[in-house]
Amino acid sequence: MRTLSIAISLVPLWTVAQVTLDAPLRMTGQGATIQGLAAPEEGSAMLNVGYALSGAPTWATASMVNNVVHLTLTPPSNSSTRLVRFAIDVVPNNGPLSIKLDDGPDLPWQYTDGRPVDVAWLHAGMVCEVLLHEGMAIHVAPSPRGCPRGSVRIDDSYCIDQNEGPVQSFYVALEMCANAGGHLCTWNEYYVACVTQGDMLQGLFNNWEWIDDTANHTHTQGQAGRFECMSVRSSSNIANAQGARRCCYPIR
Repeated sequence: MRTLSIAISLVPLWTVAQVTLDAPLRMTGQGATIQGLAAPEEGSAMLNVGYALSGAPTWATASMVNNVVHLTLTPPSNSSTRLVRFAIDVVPNNGPLSIKLDDGPDLPWQYTDGRPVDVAWLHAGMVCEVLLHEGMAIHVAPSPRGCPRGSVRIDDSYCIDQNEGPVQSFYVALEMCANAGGHLCTWNEYYVACVTQGDMLQGLFNNWEWIDDTANHTHTQGQAGRFECMSVRSSSNIANAQGARRCCYPIR
């Protein structure tokens, strides 16, 4: 009598699935692990080691809409505190800027001291790091150093816009410079820039330019630069007078 022997090979079948737990998960024993955990689909999902080490939980896709940076996380965040990294796609000419994470509210983008982020220091492609916490978007990195884009370094303390800005009222020019992270130049800043780096500056003598120097006893506002570096005058009709804008920026 012959015996027929049959060898059966068992091939393991691996399946990846999302599992929802309705109670806290407690793991006991040294080195206890969960194998086969897929990438998370929701903000409350567990993260596998590879996904956590990849940096994906903190990397967001950014798109600028008007002055709001819309950030999208995968999976969406359900935490009120989150450190997020993103690359800026487009930078507007003026601020202030806000940040919106997933479906959350618009949060003012500001430094730790409450100042709005300096728009002039940002450029497309720059990678930024922001801490979202208790209704604030706090800028962590990178710190602004040197001169912002479109400006010329005058000395170790400040930079000035290379091009003359639009002709507008004093109060609009003041606000636009502040939103860009700078200020209207003082007479001293304007004059030093004009005589030392005048060949680097465009449109110096096209129009009267606003300067942030006042003559309070006559209730006037200063303008400079119409014909030469020494040109200066006072405007008594501050609300309606027009002048070109050129901002100065402190080097931090």
